[in-house]
Amino acid sequence: MIFRATEDDIPRLLAIAAYAYPEFDLAASMQWAEQAFRNPDIGIWLGVRTLGVSAVSKAFYAPSVIRGVMLFLAAEPDAGYEVVSMVRTMARWAIKEKGAQVYQFGAETEANLEPIARRLRAKPDRPSYRITDADLDK
Repeated sequence: MIFRATEDDIPRLLAIAAYAYPEFDLAASMQWAEQAFRNPDIGIWLGVRTLGVSAVSKAFYAPSVIRGVMLFLAAEPDAGYEVVSMVRTMARWAIKEKGAQVYQFGAETEANLEPIARRLRAKPDRPSYRITDADLDK
């Protein structure tokens, strides 16, 4: 079962996140979460073993185009298909409730989201790139 989280759920949300991401900064995340719960363009969900955070936004150059994006996805062991349900819930919120034309999700970690994408019939979007400080010095 996945439901819209409230501020009362912050301890459980942070416990799942801390498990999934060892470098997780608890204090900074608590501060961010308190503000995020007041933002109508951010959705936070909790499952039995998963949590998900999404946002919708409009670009200044195309304010009629609303995009949904996954900000965070974390799961405890044995979450199984709940992870797929979590992404589906976030996409449905962005598209059906917030009017997004598209919902984008990807991984900042080495997590392979392809099995989730296949189950949801998601299409590849575009490659992304990164530059580090070391790259700039070359």
